[in-house]
Amino acid sequence: MKCSNFLTLPCLSLVLISCSNSPTQKPPNDLRKFSDDPQSMFIEMMNYMLPMKMDGITMLNVFPEGEKGIVFPLVGDIPIPENLDGLKTDMLNNMFSGMARQQICLEGTRALFKSGVYVKFRFRNKTSNNQIDVIVDEETCQYDGSKPEYKLAESDSVISQTKPNNSIKSTIGKYEFVLGQVSWSEAQEQAIEMGGYLTCPNSTEEAYHIRNVVMPIRNRKTAWIGLTDEVTEGKWLCNGSEVDIQSIEKFLSWNRLNKGKKDELNKRDFAHFTVRAGLLSRENSGTIPKGYRGRQLVEGFVVEWD
Repeated sequence: MKCSNFLTLPCLSLVLISCSNSPTQKPPNDLRKFSDDPQSMFIEMMNYMLPMKMDGITMLNVFPEGEKGIVFPLVGDIPIPENLDGLKTDMLNNMFSGMARQQICLEGTRALFKSGVYVKFRFRNKTSNNQIDVIVDEETCQYDGSKPEYKLAESDSVISQTKPNNSIKSTIGKYEFVLGQVSWSEAQEQAIEMGGYLTCPNSTEEAYHIRNVVMPIRNRKTAWIGLTDEVTEGKWLCNGSEVDIQSIEKFLSWNRLNKGKKDELNKRDFAHFTVRAGLLSRENSGTIPKGYRGRQLVEGFVVEWD
C-alpha cells in the first residue's frame, strides 16, 4: 500500500497499518478506548506507523497538545515564505485548512473532531526552519456552513465583512471579487464603472489577503488583476506605476509572467491569479497560453478601492 499524500493520513489511519515502519510494535486493538480517550487512541494508532517518508516530506511521530490537540510534525522541502513578518497567521491557516479540509474531512475523521479533538499540522522547511501551524477541527470541516473566509473576516479585528458578495473592507484596502469570464480590458472597464480599479497587490501581505480572504477558497477561481506589461515588455505596471514583482513572488508557488517564447510573450500582456498561489500572463481575451494546462478562460477579476 502506497502512502503518497500526508493530508490523507488522518482519514486512513485505521487502514494504513500495513505501511508501518515498526513491525515489532503491536498496533492498538481496543477500539473501545477511542470513545473514551480519542486523543491518546488516535496518537497511538498514528505512531504505530510513524515516522514515515514520502514525496520529500517526513512525518515525524505525532504528539498531544493539551487535552484536545494532536500535532502532526511535517518536515521537508515545503514552500514556506522566507519572511512572515506582517503576514496574518489566520490567513495562512485559512488557506491551508481549505486544502486539508478537502482531504481529511471524511465521516470517519469527523467523528474524531466531533469529540472536540483538533489536528494541528506543523509544516517546517528543513533548510530554512520556517514554520507554519495549520489547525483543522470540526468547524473547519463544515462544508455546508458559512465560507471560512467570511468567518475569518468577521472575527478579525481589522477586517470586517461589508457585503455578502466577497466585498471585504480592511486596513489594507477594500476589495471585491467579481465572477465572470471577461477579457482583461472588459474587467478593467467594469472595475472603473464600479468606482475602483483592477487590484494592484503591492506587498506579500496584500497578495495573501486578496488571494485567501477576498477570493473564494472552497472553489478556487482564476482572477484578473491590474498588472500589465503592455507598454514595455517585461516591465509590469499597475495604474501606470511599476510594481515590485519580487516582493509579491515571496508568497507565490510559481510565477509565469515572463516565461515563454518571445513572440508569444509579446501578446501575453495581462496578469491573473491562478487557481493555486501563482501568477500567469495571458492575452487580453483570457485564453490560456499554449503549452499550459488549466482553466481555459480567466473566471473573474478583483476590484480595489482606495
